[in-house]
Amino acid sequence: MNDQTTLPETGLIVMPQGKSLEALFRSENGLDQIINEIESRARSEVIDISTPAGRKACKSLAYKIAQAKNALDGEGKTLNEAMRAQIGAVDAERRRGWNRLEALQLEIRKPVDDWEAADKIRIEALQQRLRDFGVSMSPDSSAADLEALRQKIAGIEMGPSWEEFEPAAIADRLVALEKIGAYLAVAQRREDGERELAAMRAQIAERDRLETARLATEDAERRAEAARQQAEIDAREAKIANLQAEVERKEREAAAEAERVRASAAEAERIRAAAERAKADAEATAQADLRAAEERHQRELDEQTRRADQAAENERNRLAAARQAEREAQERRDASTRIRNRVRGEIVTALSAYTSNEQIVEALMAGKIPHTSVTL
Repeated sequence: MNDQTTLPETGLIVMPQGKSLEALFRSENGLDQIINEIESRARSEVIDISTPAGRKACKSLAYKIAQAKNALDGEGKTLNEAMRAQIGAVDAERRRGWNRLEALQLEIRKPVDDWEAADKIRIEALQQRLRDFGVSMSPDSSAADLEALRQKIAGIEMGPSWEEFEPAAIADRLVALEKIGAYLAVAQRREDGERELAAMRAQIAERDRLETARLATEDAERRAEAARQQAEIDAREAKIANLQAEVERKEREAAAEAERVRASAAEAERIRAAAERAKADAEATAQADLRAAEERHQRELDEQTRRADQAAENERNRLAAARQAEREAQERRDASTRIRNRVRGEIVTALSAYTSNEQIVEALMAGKIPHTSVTL
């Protein structure tokens, strides 16, 4: 049989060599004919494993199969090594060709790449100048900052320095000035409201200070009046005490006189009765004065309480009015914000309908953008 030999030390089959074996390895299921033949011959052996000779023959057959397995695997490995050497040589030459042609490609393209890089830098610089129109622009900026930005942008000259971006620069500057004008109006209204609110708060604070001072003064006056009334009460009580002392003195004098004129019982009785009447009259007068003072003091306290209640009611009304004024101011600010957002949204919606700066300029000139106008 051509191009075939017996597997080494097996004696089971003959195996193709060279191109024939390589063709089997490259074909799908190409080794089946060799494997099938080995399986057929191995399974056709009749072995009696009940005897030592039979068991030895079984082991020998299994060893021959292992040799056939290793032989096939070795042939496959040898074929792979040859193929890898060929692939390596092809890859090395492919890389060498790639590198030389890549260098040539870069060499030939470099002038246009350098020109495009320089032109990209030029375009980036011009586009950055366009982006500068919107720098620091915000409806939350102060009116002074917006006015300074408006003057700065208005002072930017149009001309050849903008090159092919001059139409876009004209449109963007116009849009920027329109936005700044709208933001400036919002900022001025906001700052006017803030100044108005600050003035209102200062006025409320001044009213509170004056009211506090007035209440302190009235409290001091009430304390002084209470002290004066207490002094009057003390004076009346001292007067009553003096009257009682006088009555007691007269009683003592009457007793002494009665002792001196013991013989005249009628005179002593008269003196005693007179002393008792004097004491009763003095006590009645003192009690009447005390009741009158207490009633007057109570009336004054009632009047002070009424005035304090009225002052508290006035203060509550004043604070309620101040809160209402602040709420109305906040509502005005909220309404202004809603209007601002609505106007901004309508402008943005209108601008989004146009896809180029030229279309935006034409729309502005034609008055198609709401809340904006171009004066020629």
